[in-house]
Amino acid sequence: MVIVRPCRVISGPAAAARPANRSISPPGPTRSAFPTSRPLGCPRIFGSVTITPTIRPISTTPLRRKASAHPLLSGVLAGFAATAPMTAAMLAMHRMLPPRERYPLPPRRVTMNVAGAARVRHQMDEPQRLGATVAAHFGYGAAMGGIFAALHRKAPGPVVAKGIAWGLIVWSVSYLGLLPALRLHRPATREPGGRNALMILAHVVWGAALGALTPASTVRNA
Repeated sequence: MVIVRPCRVISGPAAAARPANRSISPPGPTRSAFPTSRPLGCPRIFGSVTITPTIRPISTTPLRRKASAHPLLSGVLAGFAATAPMTAAMLAMHRMLPPRERYPLPPRRVTMNVAGAARVRHQMDEPQRLGATVAAHFGYGAAMGGIFAALHRKAPGPVVAKGIAWGLIVWSVSYLGLLPALRLHRPATREPGGRNALMILAHVVWGAALGALTPASTVRNA
């Protein structure tokens, strides 16, 4: 890419020594940017005055950096959107659990534990608790989608299959390591089998939707 600055003027002996019918083209790789054989607006000769263009290359590095940010945004949006079918599956399967296992699902329990640690839980009414749960749930899904977009090109295979695998990794890391370590949720090893199956299947749904919504060509810096 080039930019043409205002022409500079050459007069006197230097102009006289320059042939009148000479076409001046940009040197090197920039020549192909001007496919026509007509001189670039300049030079034109008016008496003893010759006008020639000044051409300076423009770096495309800022454009490449801007483009490289798009895959992360795509992953965040895909993770956010994939949380919707995941939530629908969780609610449907929750109703199918035995009555003794129908206590609040992990997103609600984790959010309320965070609110309790921040000492604001007692100040929240039910709509606020529901809103906080939904926001935290979808926010976590969006964040995990962004990480997936940054990593999935490094592994071979169909993007949907990689999304499902990523969903299972998220479940394992979250419910076997991170959340118990932060004392926000008890480990999955202490949960009933039916609830573990529910959460695993929900993460499969989330991963499949994430893979389907994530462009396969993302995350390859220019």
